[in-house]
This record gives sequence, structure tokens and C-alpha cells, in this order.
Amino acid sequence: MLKKTYMKQNIYISNYDSKKIIILTLDNEGKLHEIQNIYTNGYVQPIIINKNKLILYAGVRSKNKIITYKIQKDGKLEEIEQTPLLITSNHLEIDYINNLLFVTSYNYNCIDIYKISKYGIPKKYKQTINKLHGCHSTNLYLKKNIFLIPTLKEDCIYIYELNKNKKLVHHKQIKIKTKKKSGPRHMTFHNKNEYAYCINELDSTINILNLKNKNKKKIKIIQTIDTMPYKYNKKRWGADIHITPNNKYLYTSDRALNIITSFKINKEGNKISITGHFKTETCPRAFNIDYYGKYLISVGQKSNSLTIYKILKKENGRLSYINCYNTGNNPMWIITNLIKK
Repeated sequence: MLKKTYMKQNIYISNYDSKKIIILTLDNEGKLHEIQNIYTNGYVQPIIINKNKLILYAGVRSKNKIITYKIQKDGKLEEIEQTPLLITSNHLEIDYINNLLFVTSYNYNCIDIYKISKYGIPKKYKQTINKLHGCHSTNLYLKKNIFLIPTLKEDCIYIYELNKNKKLVHHKQIKIKTKKKSGPRHMTFHNKNEYAYCINELDSTINILNLKNKNKKKIKIIQTIDTMPYKYNKKRWGADIHITPNNKYLYTSDRALNIITSFKINKEGNKISITGHFKTETCPRAFNIDYYGKYLISVGQKSNSLTIYKILKKENGRLSYINCYNTGNNPMWIITNLIKK
């Protein structure tokens, strides 16, 4: 049997207070090495890589803007251009063919949509979706080309789709209501079956949504599960959520208790169960999983450091501590990308 080969990966971390993006390499042994530290001249928050892995976009505050970077062969960033924004950005999304950039603004309760040029630069302001109170993210579900938009202040998830003119329009269902004072925040999707998982910020629960919509049935919540330890009755502050590439394990973070919670996903994808709680960085607003599903990396806004864990597949996705590294001040976003040969 041929031995499976692994490519090195890049890790990108945006550091809000330091106004910089740190780029590291991750090897197959779970070791991290910093290769670049790039200054953004503003409070950098959301970052995203386009679908062909060649461009990174960073949302920057103070003078609100998007900085477009070219990703070089070694993973380092080279600034291409800056695009001014009319709003603050707290989440970015890209359509499936790299034509549109969706800028979500929690503070402005709206999404601004920009046309991306053939050179990868967001140039032409195209559309605004208003009255999304406390919208925290815009999430593209590729299989049906629909966008799910959690609105924390409304306790609902709006449903949109792209029409023939490449504009967002209401889906027939319009929205999904969540539990009162749950505060839907971020989402992730099952890669094979039609299910979505949404972390709720205010009550630290997860909602599983059935997206099959067969026979004109509504998209609906089919399971709600608490992410916190049994009988926990103090403050809750859910943050991030990610799924492993093999669709077997799901993870969430909570900033009140400073934990990562691990879940096992059943074969269908419509039910999850807790397998463990793990102490992590202080105020873990963001974490992510590497391309191969071997490692989870958690960053702490208040600890200004990251922890890398090995995902134990023989123990239902439980986490094993590997090492801790310093980051910049107030790390708020972390994404991964394969290094091209």
C-alpha cells in the first residue's frame, strides 16, 4: 500500500489590536513556523480565501476597507489593492465562482455585495440587503446555491438565493425562526448530506437544519443540543463552529467558559452527540480545522496565543494537546490553506 503524502499548509491569523496578519506553516507533525507578519494599517478582523486559493481578502476597520492580497507559492501575502467600504465588516463570503464578495456588517445590520473583477479585486458595489438586525455571517450552501444569514438580534436565519441577474432575493421560505434569545451566529455544512449546523451565541446551543426541502417541505430545525457541560448554569457566550472534512466530528467554542466542545456526527448527518469538553485559550472567538482533519487550532482574544490539538479519530474526535504559540494582540480570525507545489 502506498504511503499517503501530506502537503504543508498555511495558517492565516488576523490580529485586530496588532493590526496585522500572521502567516504560519503547519507540517504533518503539528508543528507551526511563522513565515510572515504583515501590517494592515487598520483593525483587521474577517479574512477569507477565494475558491481557487489564490487570493485572500481582509476586512479592516478604522477607515473601512477590504485589502486584497495575492497568495504567493510559499503562502506569503502580497498586497494588490484596497477597496473602501461604506460599512464595518465582521464576516466575508464569496460565491462559488469568485464573482461576488459578500460583506456582512453586524453593526450596520446589512450585507453589502461587491462585484469581483477578473483580477480578483472587489470593485463594483452591486447590492445591499438591509434590515438584517444583528446579522453575524453570510453562509453559502453550494449544493442549492442558497445563502443562510443568521441574525442574532432577531433569533432567526434568513434564506436568500442568487437569481439570474446575480442578485440576492428572498427564498420562498424567507426565514427560519430559532428559540427566543438564542442568538444564531455562525454556521457550517455537512459536505455530503444536506444538513447545516448553526452555533447560537446567547444560549450556546447548536441547531441542526434539514436542507433537503423535498416535496416542497420547509427547511427546518431537526435537533437542538447544548454545547456546555451538564448542569452548567452560568454565563454563555458561543462563538465559532467547524466540521471535519470527513463529516464525522463537529466542534464549537465558548468564550464564557473558554472551552472547545467536540461532537460525534451520525452517518446521516442529522444528529450529533457530545464526546468531550476541552479547556482552551482565553476568549476563543475563533478556531479552525486543517485541510486533512488532523488538527484543530484555537486562538484566544485575551490570551494572545494559540493552542494546537490533535484530533483523535479513535476516540470519537476528542482533542489531545500538542503545543501553544504566541500570536499578535487580539486574534479574531483563523483560516487554513494548502501550500501549492
